[in-house]
Amino acid sequence: MCITQFPEREEGSSELAVQEVACSTAGFVAAVSGRYLCVFGAGGEHLHTLSAEGKSAGSAALQLVTWLDDSTLAAACGHEVTVWSISQEQYKEVVVFAAIPQVNISLLAASPNGQLLAAACDNGMVQVWDIKQQQDSMQPSMDPILKISEGIEGKIERLSWDGTSKLLAAAAGNDVLVWDISAVKDGKVESYVCMGYERGARVTCLAFQAAGSLLASASDHGQCLVHDVHCFGSNGVVN
Repeated sequence: MCITQFPEREEGSSELAVQEVACSTAGFVAAVSGRYLCVFGAGGEHLHTLSAEGKSAGSAALQLVTWLDDSTLAAACGHEVTVWSISQEQYKEVVVFAAIPQVNISLLAASPNGQLLAAACDNGMVQVWDIKQQQDSMQPSMDPILKISEGIEGKIERLSWDGTSKLLAAAAGNDVLVWDISAVKDGKVESYVCMGYERGARVTCLAFQAAGSLLASASDHGQCLVHDVHCFGSNGVVN
C-alpha cells in the first residue's frame, strides 16, 4: 500500500478535491481535480500533470477519466475528449475528439480491445470514435465515425461494450438498445431493442458478460433482465 497527495499548483489554487480516479494495468493511477489530471506511478510518485486549459472554453472541469489500454488515457472536457499516451518519463497528447454538434459529453466507454471510444451526449446521441485509426493517421480527425440518435428516447444512463468489442449497449428510458458497431455501413448500424421492462420504468444499469453472450440490465422498478445476444434476430426486437 502507498499514500500519495494531489500536488498543489503554483497559482495557489484551492482546487485539491479529487473527483475521479482510474487505474491502468501497467500500474499508473490517474486522478482528476478540476481542470487538471495527475498521473502517479505504482509507488505513489507524481509523474505528470495534464491540463485541460485551452480546450472546451467555458467548461468547468475534466471528467470521465478512463484508461483505453495500459498506457493510453482519455478524459472528457465539455464536448471534447483528449487522448494521451503515458509513460514513466513523459506524456504526449495523441488526439482530441469532439462531439458533433458541440454538446456536453456525459458518459465514456472504451471497447475492450482499446480501438473504439463511445460517448453519450446530453442531447441523447451516442457518438463513436476510432482511436487506433486516428493514432495511425497523418491528419487525425476530431469527428466521430458514427453518430446514433434513432430510437433513443430519454437520458442515456449507461453504456457497455461486449467482450468482442463488436456490440455496444445503452440504457435509455425503459429501453435497452444494442448496436452492432462491427457492421457500420454508410454511417448506419444494425440495431436491436431488448424488450421486457414495464412502461414508466427507467433502466439504471447494464453490463455484458465478460466472456460470453449474455447482457444483464436492471431498472428502478426492481426488475432485472438477461438477454442472450445469440438470440438477436433480424427484426431488431428482442423479447
